[in-house]
Amino acid sequence: MTSSPSTPSVTLTIHRGTGTGALGGTVSGFGWPTTAQFVPFGDLGSDHCNDVLVRGGGALRAYRPACGRAATPTTSYTSLGTSGWSAYDILTSPAISTATAVPT
Repeated sequence: MTSSPSTPSVTLTIHRGTGTGALGGTVSGFGWPTTAQFVPFGDLGSDHCNDVLVRGGGALRAYRPACGRAATPTTSYTSLGTSGWSAYDILTSPAISTATAVPT
Protein backbone atom coordinates (compact mmCIF):
# COMPACT_ATOMS: atom_id res chain seq x y z
CA MET A 1 0.00 0.00 0.00
CA THR A 2 1.33 3.44 -0.89
CA SER A 3 0.34 6.75 0.51
CA SER A 4 0.22 9.99 -1.39
CA PRO A 5 1.52 13.21 0.11
CA SER A 6 -1.19 15.44 1.46
CA THR A 7 -2.19 18.41 -0.64
CA PRO A 8 -1.06 21.70 0.92
CA SER A 9 -3.98 23.83 2.03
CA VAL A 10 -4.68 27.03 3.92
CA THR A 11 -7.31 28.12 6.40
CA LEU A 12 -9.53 31.17 5.96
CA THR A 13 -10.01 32.77 9.38
CA ILE A 14 -12.49 35.59 9.82
CA HIS A 15 -12.26 37.93 12.80
CA ARG A 16 -15.75 39.15 13.58
CA GLY A 17 -16.40 42.67 14.81
CA THR A 18 -18.39 43.50 17.92
CA GLY A 19 -20.01 46.66 16.56
CA THR A 20 -18.04 48.75 19.07
CA GLY A 21 -14.75 48.95 17.18
CA ALA A 22 -13.28 45.84 18.81
CA LEU A 23 -12.70 42.35 17.48
CA GLY A 24 -14.87 39.48 18.67
CA GLY A 25 -14.44 35.78 18.10
CA THR A 26 -13.12 34.03 15.03
CA VAL A 27 -14.52 31.43 12.64
CA SER A 28 -12.43 29.38 10.22
CA GLY A 29 -12.92 27.57 6.93
CA PHE A 30 -10.42 24.81 6.21
CA GLY A 31 -9.08 23.15 3.07
CA TRP A 32 -8.48 26.05 0.67
CA PRO A 33 -5.77 25.65 -1.98
CA THR A 34 -2.63 27.64 -1.23
CA THR A 35 -3.23 29.70 -4.40
CA ALA A 36 -6.63 31.02 -3.23
CA GLN A 37 -6.94 34.78 -2.69
CA PHE A 38 -9.76 36.16 -0.55
CA VAL A 39 -11.62 39.47 -0.70
CA PRO A 40 -14.16 40.14 2.07
CA PHE A 41 -17.08 41.89 0.41
CA GLY A 42 -19.87 42.61 2.86
CA ASP A 43 -23.37 41.48 1.93
CA LEU A 44 -23.76 40.67 -1.77
CA GLY A 45 -27.31 39.42 -1.26
CA SER A 46 -30.06 40.35 1.11
CA ASP A 47 -29.38 38.05 4.07
CA HIS A 48 -27.37 40.67 6.02
CA CYS A 49 -24.42 38.25 6.27
CA ASN A 50 -20.91 38.97 5.04
CA ASP A 51 -19.81 37.29 1.82
CA VAL A 52 -16.38 36.70 0.34
CA LEU A 53 -14.93 36.68 -3.17
CA VAL A 54 -12.35 33.98 -3.83
CA ARG A 55 -9.95 33.88 -6.74
CA GLY A 56 -8.39 30.54 -7.51
CA GLY A 57 -6.38 30.16 -10.67
CA GLY A 58 -8.07 32.47 -13.14
CA ALA A 59 -11.60 31.96 -11.76
CA LEU A 60 -13.50 34.31 -9.46
CA ARG A 61 -16.31 33.04 -7.22
CA ALA A 62 -18.70 34.66 -4.75
CA TYR A 63 -19.20 32.57 -1.61
CA ARG A 64 -22.15 33.36 0.65
CA PRO A 65 -21.73 31.37 3.86
CA ALA A 66 -24.37 31.40 6.59
CA CYS A 67 -24.17 34.25 9.11
CA GLY A 68 -21.36 33.72 11.58
CA ARG A 69 -19.70 31.05 9.42
CA ALA A 70 -16.56 31.06 7.28
CA ALA A 71 -16.63 29.87 3.70
CA THR A 72 -15.03 26.53 2.84
CA PRO A 73 -14.28 25.07 -0.59
CA THR A 74 -17.54 23.08 -0.31
CA THR A 75 -19.72 26.14 0.45
CA SER A 76 -22.09 26.89 -2.44
CA TYR A 77 -20.91 29.72 -4.65
CA THR A 78 -21.75 31.77 -7.71
CA SER A 79 -19.18 31.81 -10.50
CA LEU A 80 -18.34 35.38 -11.53
CA GLY A 81 -15.89 34.30 -14.22
CA THR A 82 -14.10 31.08 -15.08
CA SER A 83 -10.92 32.63 -16.47
CA GLY A 84 -8.99 35.86 -16.85
CA TRP A 85 -8.95 37.00 -13.21
CA SER A 86 -5.30 36.08 -12.68
CA ALA A 87 -4.39 39.11 -14.83
CA TYR A 88 -5.21 41.38 -11.88
CA ASP A 89 -2.52 41.82 -9.22
CA ILE A 90 -4.89 43.17 -6.57
CA LEU A 91 -8.55 42.56 -5.86
CA THR A 92 -10.41 44.86 -3.47
CA SER A 93 -13.93 45.74 -2.45
CA PRO A 94 -15.72 48.99 -1.68
CA ALA A 95 -16.16 49.98 1.95
CA ILE A 96 -19.95 50.01 1.54
CA SER A 97 -21.47 47.55 -0.90
CA THR A 98 -25.15 47.63 -0.01
CA ALA A 99 -27.86 49.64 -1.70
CA THR A 100 -28.82 51.09 1.67
CA ALA A 101 -25.32 52.57 2.21
CA VAL A 102 -25.09 50.76 5.53
CA PRO A 103 -21.66 49.23 6.17
CA THR A 104 -21.77 45.47 6.55
